[in-house]
Amino acid sequence: MDATETERFARLEQQVRRLRRSVLALTVGFAALGTLGATSQPDALTLRRLAIVDASGRERIVAEAADGATTRLEHFDAKGVKRISAWTADASAGVSHYDRNGKRRVFTETRANGWAVEAHSDRHGMPRISTNTFLDDVAAVEHFDAEGKRRIRTGTDAAGSGSVALWDAAERLQIQLWSTASSGSMLSLHDAKEQPVWSVKNR
Repeated sequence: MDATETERFARLEQQVRRLRRSVLALTVGFAALGTLGATSQPDALTLRRLAIVDASGRERIVAEAADGATTRLEHFDAKGVKRISAWTADASAGVSHYDRNGKRRVFTETRANGWAVEAHSDRHGMPRISTNTFLDDVAAVEHFDAEGKRRIRTGTDAAGSGSVALWDAAERLQIQLWSTASSGSMLSLHDAKEQPVWSVKNR
């Protein structure tokens, strides 16, 4: 074996040793990663926005902290239309439901002033039914026409009274009925100026 062949053989042995060391390091590294993935879980995951996408890459669920006070969790359908949105902001919180055209149809909300409200809207987005509980222990259900005008209100108050009121298309009070916790009741009819024209009481 001449000097040239000896040098080539030495270089080849050196390359083989380096290759062995590299393979050994990779084997140990993969084994460590596999062990870590199989036996441990992260204790915390911190981020401002999380999006879950479908097979087409379209966002379907998004959770985010929009700013210092507001957080949101939103669901989208296969066409990318928002269908459900839940949020919190300072002392209020709510959930909204949207139809396939993106119109908000139902929402529930607790407000900073102590109110709790649920509203139903028609396909045009106009509120038609509203249920409320107020801070003074009054509860009421209101019905609105297609133009958003209040037409019917039923309610109860903290004293135990119940009432029903009806308005005309010009939002003028026409009929009022109430009953008290002590079995008293009243029915009154009103004119175009909302003045009583007939009433009856039961005490």
